[in-house]
Amino acid sequence: IATPAAVLSAGPYRDGDFSPPGQPEKGAWLWRDANGDGRMTADEYAAAPVPQGEFWASYVDERGDIWQGARDGRLHHWRCEGLDERGIPRWDPAKVETERVPGEITDFLRLEYLAGQDVMLLGGQTAERKLTGGEWGTVGTELFCYEAWSKSAERKLRWRIPLAYEPGKKWAVSLAAAGDFAFTVDCKSAEVSVFSLKDGST
Repeated sequence: IATPAAVLSAGPYRDGDFSPPGQPEKGAWLWRDANGDGRMTADEYAAAPVPQGEFWASYVDERGDIWQGARDGRLHHWRCEGLDERGIPRWDPAKVETERVPGEITDFLRLEYLAGQDVMLLGGQTAERKLTGGEWGTVGTELFCYEAWSKSAERKLRWRIPLAYEPGKKWAVSLAAAGDFAFTVDCKSAEVSVFSLKDGST
């Protein structure tokens, strides 16, 4: 039986007649079930620094860390501080780390972080390859793979590859990584492309 434990929202949430009990009237928020009763109460919300406006790059890694990327290139990193005595994951909004992704990405659209390998995948459009067909929800036109991501002094680009793109006809709409490979899926044909994390080859 699944029991609600935490919610991170970019702002007040409503779905028909439902809205989270006690949620803040404005601003982004984090809710943690502090007393373990599975119910949302006003004293369990905290203001949260999340990207403003529309953002597509969000990911929870295998350690429970939360990653969120704004389209202007800002990357927010919430480090999971483990589980409390009730088994509820803990994050501290006051300790969220922010940096900017490499400048080649002009529109930051997707990310996947492989904590065990310290490898970061970033998707987006670039000045050289722009989205020109008004596509919505896309991974972007290029995919970047960085190694040693957590070590800023050692971080380096492992590979950078163009993604298949034809305005209005072909574009990647989802990104996932597992084991030694990264995967994208085409919006129109549902064709899956497979890339080696080692060198980006297909």
